[in-house]
Amino acid sequence: ADEATYESGRCLSCGNCFECDGCLGACPEDAVIKLGVGQRYEFDYDACTGCGVCADQCPVHAIDMFPEPT
Repeated sequence: ADEATYESGRCLSCGNCFECDGCLGACPEDAVIKLGVGQRYEFDYDACTGCGVCADQCPVHAIDMFPEPT
């Protein structure tokens, strides 16, 4: 049971997007663009406000937030 629990947690923190569309639906600025099945997403950085809602809801932590260069 301990091994199964460990493996399930590892899977959900793998950073590999499985296209759940959570980020797409969560973004209040529509800055997430779905590219098609198997193509994942891209981000419209002009529309993105950096609120982090997409990253917060990602179940596999596939979205990293970085400060904009100054």
